[in-house]
Order: sequence, then structure tokens, then C-alpha cells
Amino acid sequence: MNDTIRHDLFITSIWTKKLDNFKEINLNLLKHCFKNDEGSDENIYGGRETFINSNEWLKKVLDSAEQLSMGIAEFMGVLKEKGRPPQISCFWGNVNKQKEFNPPHVHANSSLSGAYYVKIPQSDTTTEDQKFSAGKICFHDTRIEKCVSTPLYEENLGYLDLATYSSAKNVSHNPWLDNVAKFKPEEGLMVIFPSWLLHYVEPNLCDEDRIAISFNISF
Repeated sequence: MNDTIRHDLFITSIWTKKLDNFKEINLNLLKHCFKNDEGSDENIYGGRETFINSNEWLKKVLDSAEQLSMGIAEFMGVLKEKGRPPQISCFWGNVNKQKEFNPPHVHANSSLSGAYYVKIPQSDTTTEDQKFSAGKICFHDTRIEKCVSTPLYEENLGYLDLATYSSAKNVSHNPWLDNVAKFKPEEGLMVIFPSWLLHYVEPNLCDEDRIAISFNISF
């Protein structure tokens, strides 16, 4: 293999970063940004998207998102092409109570999207197909043609059929073969991904709310 050259095509990257001083940030976000349901919109699956007022603690999160996106844009080589730095175009709160989830979707009219985790509850409750009670964020490779050479595995989540996108149970992630990649959320963790990438969030199986801040970034 020493004389073989590998060419990576159609690369898709997910970026993660744990924010410094996240405990203080999250404590103040919960106190000032998520204290009521004002400006909330429920989806048909029960999840709540809520308006959040801008303050110094939210600004720390969004500034960190723009800084991380600047590094991503430089790595991708798009700053010179676009001629402008990445900027937050919109943001909102995501609150999921017990059994609520976010269905598969993409984010239109933006370059990057992301989530910052404010509160991740804990519980011993699991299911056959969900081993992390608070629910993971899941990204899908939607190239159906790939399934010709990739085995399909039934994933019974009870609310949508993901057999086409599922990976084998109890098998470690293989980025060359898998159709779905799942990331475990942590308080203080920021996840940034291409806005066009199909993703969803598993149900919250805990008694307490799962709380995150979502945002879109434009170049």
C-alpha cells in the first residue's frame, strides 16, 4: 500500500468544542434565558422552540460559535472566496420535555448550523435502540445508493422509520460504512455542522427538560 494514493471525496465534517467556564455560563443561561415559555412554538412532536433574549451569557456562546466558525471557514478555504467573516444569522432555544424529540431536518439559507448544550438530564431509562437517556444528536448520510454495499439494520425508535439510514447495533462507528453517526451531548459542548446535513435528536427519556441553544451561521 506504500505506493497507493487515497483521494477523499465529498468530505463531511462535524466540529465539537467544550466551552471554558461552561458551568457558570449555563447557570446564568438557565436563570435569564429559559425561565418561562414566552415566545415558544411547539412542533407536532412536542419539542419547543423558544425565543431567548440576548444577554452577556448568550453573547459568550454566540461569540464562541463565530470564533469556531472562523477557524472552520479558514480551514475550508472559503474566507478568501466569500470575502466576509462568518456571522450568526439567527438563534433560538430548544427545550425537549420527556419523550419529546426533534425530527429529521436540515437548516436552509445558511452555511453552518450548530447546537450548544445548556442542560442534559440524567436517567437510567433506556430502550433497545437508545442507550443514552437524554438522547443523542444523529447525522445521516442520505446517499441511498451507498446502501447497495452497506448492510441495513432496523432501528425501532417508534416515531419514524430509519431502517434506510441505520447502522449496526452495538458496533463501533465506522465512518467509511455507516449511514448514521451519533454524538452524545454534554453540558458545555458545542457542535457545529454543515447546514445541509440531515440530522435529528433522539427522544428525551428523562423526567427533566433537555435544553440547548441552536444557531445558524452564514458566510
